[in-house]
Amino acid sequence: MSVVGAVVSVASFGFGVWKASKELDRWRTEKREVKLAEVAAEVMLTGFRFLTELEAVASPIVSTPGGFQEEVRERWTRLVEHQNRFLDAWNLAEVYLPEDSASILEAIWKKRASLYVSQWAYFESVVNKTYTSKHYADAFGQQVYEALAALRERLRSSLRSIARLEKDKPNYP
Repeated sequence: MSVVGAVVSVASFGFGVWKASKELDRWRTEKREVKLAEVAAEVMLTGFRFLTELEAVASPIVSTPGGFQEEVRERWTRLVEHQNRFLDAWNLAEVYLPEDSASILEAIWKKRASLYVSQWAYFESVVNKTYTSKHYADAFGQQVYEALAALRERLRSSLRSIARLEKDKPNYP
């Protein structure tokens, strides 16, 4: 074998190794992006479901004969299953998604807590005859729905481009 043949052979081998390395990097990047999109979609959908359930908890409409306070208590009981799913999704977000995604989930969780406190403060104010319209507004008023809608929009704008693999969008990591 000639020297030229050996050089060509070594160069071909080197090119093959380089090409394989590039393909492996491309494959890893693609897999990472697909996982990121799947997690973003799961977190977004779980967040939407949780927000929908919070809207139901905040509804002033009574549909059972047991009374308003009893119905609200039942709504909170039903919310537990969604809370658990939400917390699981939050854990996924902490591992895979950008930090601002987790901060939105934290804001949703804090809204859940403030809604809970507001509703039970409302019921206590009724019992203690210290009721004001602010108690009701904080627990069941339009501002609750507006706050939940704003959180829904924040969640959507933060995760939609990731879930859709829209790399040209500003929120894409």
